[in-house]
Amino acid sequence: MSKSVKKEKKISLSQEPVPDDILYDILIGLPLKSLIRFRCVSKSFHSIITNPNFITANLNQAISLSNNNNAHTGYLLYTQHRSFRVKSKKELCTDVYNSNHTLTDVSRLEIPSSFGGFNNMVGFCNGTLCLADDMTSPNCKMYLWNPSIRKLNTVPADTLLDRSLDANFTHVTLGLASDSKNNDLKILRFDSFEGCPAEAQVYSLSRGSWRKIEIPMDSYGTSVTCVYPSPCLFFNGALHSLVCSEVLWSEVEVEVQAVGNEEEDSRRFILSFNVDDEKFHEIKLPENSLRKRHSECLAVLKGSLAFIGFSLADSRSGTCFIWVMKEFGVFEFWTRICVPMAMDGRESLLGCTVDGELLIKRSSPLRDRIVSLDPQSSKTETLTVLSSADVIYTANFVESLVLLDG
Repeated sequence: MSKSVKKEKKISLSQEPVPDDILYDILIGLPLKSLIRFRCVSKSFHSIITNPNFITANLNQAISLSNNNNAHTGYLLYTQHRSFRVKSKKELCTDVYNSNHTLTDVSRLEIPSSFGGFNNMVGFCNGTLCLADDMTSPNCKMYLWNPSIRKLNTVPADTLLDRSLDANFTHVTLGLASDSKNNDLKILRFDSFEGCPAEAQVYSLSRGSWRKIEIPMDSYGTSVTCVYPSPCLFFNGALHSLVCSEVLWSEVEVEVQAVGNEEEDSRRFILSFNVDDEKFHEIKLPENSLRKRHSECLAVLKGSLAFIGFSLADSRSGTCFIWVMKEFGVFEFWTRICVPMAMDGRESLLGCTVDGELLIKRSSPLRDRIVSLDPQSSKTETLTVLSSADVIYTANFVESLVLLDG
C-alpha cells in the first residue's frame, strides 16, 4: 500500500508544468539543431524558441562564444559544384582559417534550387547570408538565407526608384548589416547611373519593405554620382562605401577605376550609413591617397577602419598600400603602410583577419588562389586554390535562429 502511495506522488510531481523562466534557461543553452527539433515538443517550447527575444539572446550567446575562441582567425565562405558535371548541385562551403595558416573544412550545405542563379555573396551577418544575382541589372534579385536552419527569404523587388533612369544604369552596390538598436537586419542598396546622381534605399527585414533614402550633397556641394561596386563594409554600426561625386565614366568598367587627376581624386570619399538612424555621413579619404590602382576597398584592420589598394609596378610585382584610421572619424589620423609584394594585377582583398593579416584573392580563368599577406613581415603564403570565384571572408561564423518564424 505504501509503495502505491509513493508511486502516485511521483507521478503527480512529474506532471507539474515547468515554469517558463526555468524552461527558458534550459533551452537557451542547447545547440541550435536541438532547438529546431524541440519546437515540436509542446506549445510552450514552440512559443519560447520562436520568440524574437529568445532568438536575439541565442544569437548574442553564439557571438560571445565565437569571440572568445582564439583557436582561429576567421572563416572563408565559398560556393562550388559537387562535381564537374554541368547540372551538378551547388554547395556552400565553410572553412575555418586556423592561427597556424591552415584551413579546416567545417561544413558543406546544398544551396536550395529555389535560388535559381546567383553570382554574388554580398555579406554574412548574424548567421544570415545576403545573396544577389546580376548586379549589373536594375532588376537584381536578392535573397536572405540562414544556412543553419535552411530558411530562405526572397527580398521583395524595390518599387521606389526612378525607372526612367534605367537607360543610364551601370551597377548595383549592396551592403548587409545588423541594426542592434531595433533588433533588425537591413540591406542597403545603391543604384549608380552614368551622368546622373546615384540613388539609395534600405530594406528592413522586420518591416518587410524598402524605404528610399536621400543621399546628401558632399562637402563640395555636388551630388554623389557613383558608388563603388564592392559590397559595403559594416563597421562600428554603419555601412561604409567608396563613392565619387564626380567620375570619368569612360574609366568605369566592372570595377570602378580611380580618376586621374588630383582635383577629381579629392572628390572621392567614404560614405557612411548609420544603420540605427538611417542617416548618411561623409568621411574624407587620406590626402594623396593612391591613384591609378587596379583594386581598392575598405576593410577593418585590427579594430580600425582601413583603406587598402594594390598598385602594379610591372607584370610581376607591385605594392599594397594600407591607410589605417587610428581614431575613427578623424581625417587627420590616417596612417600609411606600404608593403611590396608579388602581384600580377588580378588581386582583390577579401578581408583582414583578427591578427592583422590580409586575405587576398588572386584570380585566374580556371582557379582562384587565396593568399595571406603579413603587412609587418611582407610574407605571403598561398592558403588554398578554389574553383569558384564566389568567396567571402568573415571574422565570425555563428549559427542563429534569425529568419525563424512560427
